[in-house]
Amino acid sequence: MITVNMYYSCDTLDDEMQFSYTGNTKVGDFLQRTHVIESPDPKFNEDHPDNPKIFKNSMAHVLCSGSFCVTQEWTDEDNISAEDLDAFESIIKSQINCEVVKDLANKKIIVNYTYNGTNNSWSEPAFCYLLKVGKARIEVTEDNSDMVCVVRINKDDGTWNVREIDVAARSTVAIDKPDCELCYTVFCKEVYVGDTKFDKWTTKKQTTSSVNATNKNNVPVKIIQYYK
Repeated sequence: MITVNMYYSCDTLDDEMQFSYTGNTKVGDFLQRTHVIESPDPKFNEDHPDNPKIFKNSMAHVLCSGSFCVTQEWTDEDNISAEDLDAFESIIKSQINCEVVKDLANKKIIVNYTYNGTNNSWSEPAFCYLLKVGKARIEVTEDNSDMVCVVRINKDDGTWNVREIDVAARSTVAIDKPDCELCYTVFCKEVYVGDTKFDKWTTKKQTTSSVNATNKNNVPVKIIQYYK
């Protein structure tokens, strides 16, 4: 079961992808699941090579700005150990600067994360690995925090990849198109491509090999690519 207490606006592109973007979030808004939801793409269900209690999730939700609390809870049947928690902490801290609160006695682990926009090279989104437990919750801990949620319309199409990069305040970055058949590029805040202004949440099918994206804001901008 999935419970959503968060407002989204949605765009559907080419009958391929549905992009949902949060708006006007408030502290306490949340998205929660009560069981593991497997992706149709086997590569998103694989165990982590170092720990079978950690798996690669579908990366449908990407945190783009603000602050979030990500909580995972388990039961005795999940058989989560202190070593599993340590392994997960090591993985998530290799991706982002965050606080991890491990509570083995109460079968809970919490990650407190504030987006700082310092990822200057293409990489997988944060939280691409999670513990293999049923209950997981993303909760907003700062007003106007942003998240994008992506759903593949063709559930049998398991060829999509996800990567992200941050554009520092008042800087320009070349946004290369991967060697692929189809690429959607999401601009999570206002950017300029040449003289053309792209508003926040503009999502484009990228057909050129590279475009220069200029961030004229005083804060960093996350750019996400979904491609196959």
